[in-house]
Amino acid sequence: MMQLLATPQQVIDLAFAANEKITPVSIKETKIDAAQEKYIRPVLGKLYDALLDGKYPELLDNYVRPALAYYVRYSVIPDLALKLNDKGAQTYFSEYANTATDKQRSEMRQQAKDDANALLDKAIRHISENRARYPEYKPRKDIRNKVISNGGIILM
Repeated sequence: MMQLLATPQQVIDLAFAANEKITPVSIKETKIDAAQEKYIRPVLGKLYDALLDGKYPELLDNYVRPALAYYVRYSVIPDLALKLNDKGAQTYFSEYANTATDKQRSEMRQQAKDDANALLDKAIRHISENRARYPEYKPRKDIRNKVISNGGIILM
């Protein structure tokens, strides 16, 4: 069974402005699950499992969930911008609005990811400053601390 660190409504409340008019049905739980697995679990390691078990609700509410919400925002922008049906991928069109350009969508996605990374950095800083409270956290296993060199090219 899928365990989520945020509900669709929490994602909307944390990462979308009121004038963006996003409904919870637009945020699939599988997108939240995928964002957790891709961006949160690799960084938190065993601390992630502790959060799923209900430990450290203040850490989840104040630090981890906001970062997760912005990663979900980053992930769903393409889904919200395009509709897929038997006729292919199509952009939404409204009589009263213009469809965003590819560049505008790309900039919006990049901003969401930048915000998510900043919020996750804030969470890691809080955890690191309070290591005794979060014994499950092992910073050496934070994938963001690994640098891979491949023929003179540094990958991060």
